[in-house]
Amino acid sequence: MNGLPEVDNGRMTVHIEWGNPNTDWDLYVYDSGGNLVTQSAAFGDTTEDAVLLDPPAGTYKAVIVNYDQIDGQPYDDWSGGLRAARPRLDLVA
Repeated sequence: MNGLPEVDNGRMTVHIEWGNPNTDWDLYVYDSGGNLVTQSAAFGDTTEDAVLLDPPAGTYKAVIVNYDQIDGQPYDDWSGGLRAARPRLDLVA
């Protein structure tokens, strides 16, 4: 992701999704130094969203962990991507 002055990223969201709520994928995002910067590890739905506010410019790595897969069912793989949003500007008069 690019940073200032090129781009001012107010929020970075890594999103994954899959089909069955009984499958449990977990999502961890690390910075270039190997530090965990955000995560999402819920159960009972079909999405994970790891959000980082005002992310510094740099390289990030998403690690997706198959915490639980339903026995005897077809493999329930994930798909997903990255979303970046500009900062919110709240003007006070």
